[in-house]
Amino acid sequence: MLNVFKLPLAVALLVGSVSAHMQMGVPAPRGSAQSPPIDYDLNSPLDSSGRPFPCGGKPAGPVTFEINAGSTFTASLLPADGANFHDGGHCQFAISYDEKNWVVLKTVIRECLRADGLDYPIDVPADIPGADRAVFAWTWINAEGNREYYMNCADVKVNSASTSFSGPQLFVADLPGYPTIPEFALVPASQDGRQYLADGARPTITVSSNGQVQTSASKSTTKPTTTTKPAKTTTTTTTTTTTTPAKTTTTTTTTPAKTTTTTTTTTTKTTTTPAKTTTTPAKTTTTTTTPVPTQSGCTSGAYACIDDNSYHICDSGSWSISLAVPPGTRCVQNGNSIYFSL
Repeated sequence: MLNVFKLPLAVALLVGSVSAHMQMGVPAPRGSAQSPPIDYDLNSPLDSSGRPFPCGGKPAGPVTFEINAGSTFTASLLPADGANFHDGGHCQFAISYDEKNWVVLKTVIRECLRADGLDYPIDVPADIPGADRAVFAWTWINAEGNREYYMNCADVKVNSASTSFSGPQLFVADLPGYPTIPEFALVPASQDGRQYLADGARPTITVSSNGQVQTSASKSTTKPTTTTKPAKTTTTTTTTTTTTPAKTTTTTTTTPAKTTTTTTTTTTKTTTTPAKTTTTPAKTTTTTTTPVPTQSGCTSGAYACIDDNSYHICDSGSWSISLAVPPGTRCVQNGNSIYFSL
């Protein structure tokens, strides 16, 4: 395995106060001293301008680490000067062979950078594809503060005889076009983003060392879904007609329906006497219930109020489960976004 630089944790914890953030130490990421040019803001979150997804836009660098199929290695995180741990959050460790499709190797829910510390054992699948160059990534969704998404990438060599394997797709958040995860303290734990990270919640993708990718057609039922059931429509029309030779008067009362009208009963009665024929005016009554509109084809990252007390978020074209507004507030729609009003 290649020699890899790792700053002693004790030294890292002695410096600074509360301004910067975190970065990956092992494997050494792009932008570190082992993979120049050095980025002195390597611990900053991604954004839509100078640090895009993935990898902050950094190009491939030298291989700084080797991974062996079926083994376990430790990925380590380093606090920067004056590190701010943002009360921890969710972390994922993933691998890609084309920097477009990322398969997750490990997910840490809520306790990343908190109770679970800074060192994480990564179990490497026995069937991970071999490659002279692949990209290993660490991502972090912070629990408190500005809604941010952190990502460091390291160029690695994978020693394996396999050519493809499958796993959950990486979850991306808090960037344009992706879901926004609220500060964890403002929502129940079940709605702090872990609903997207639980086992079976993400699509399963199959990647290979030559860059070919397959995505499963269906997701686990644990993924938040929205199901809208159309309202049942019933239409009844009754007509009664009697004819006289001298005069015919017809009165029709109709309630228009926006659905197909089905006539279930038609009765015609004619009474004839030698001197007189009596006509009963026809009467038509239609009753309908308008179907409830479905909500589909949403734009990823959009928010929508369900009612004053709940809202949901669009992820990959589907609405999430109902999320509760913070206590004492109500949900107000504002285009594709929402805000909470007292």
